[in-house]
Amino acid sequence: MRTTVDVAWNGSVNTAVWGCVSWVLLLRRHQCGRSSWAGVAAAAAQPAGHPLAQLNPRLHQISQNPILYARDFHRVTEGSNTFFGPGYGSGPGCDLPTGLGSPSAKCLVCSLAGRF
Repeated sequence: MRTTVDVAWNGSVNTAVWGCVSWVLLLRRHQCGRSSWAGVAAAAAQPAGHPLAQLNPRLHQISQNPILYARDFHRVTEGSNTFFGPGYGSGPGCDLPTGLGSPSAKCLVCSLAGRF
């Protein structure tokens, strides 16, 4: 079982994410990270010309390159995942509540596709 997160993305039932489907504006109050990651993976697979399979090794490879990391992620350095009890604080580097940080999807798609 995994005990750490790889990236930060909205997964709270207490915060909303606005989205648009056709002409209907939706307010989603549940985890949107899964569907957002599916979109990033699909967008990167097209220029790559093949399915991307496991993203975690590639994400951590990107995190080891300071130029790609600064372009592809927003480092979350303040806050915590505390919710009615003990939690973990965020800080520099990879941490328990936010992993590598929140992705800059447009840039991350290029890196995942191998098009720097």
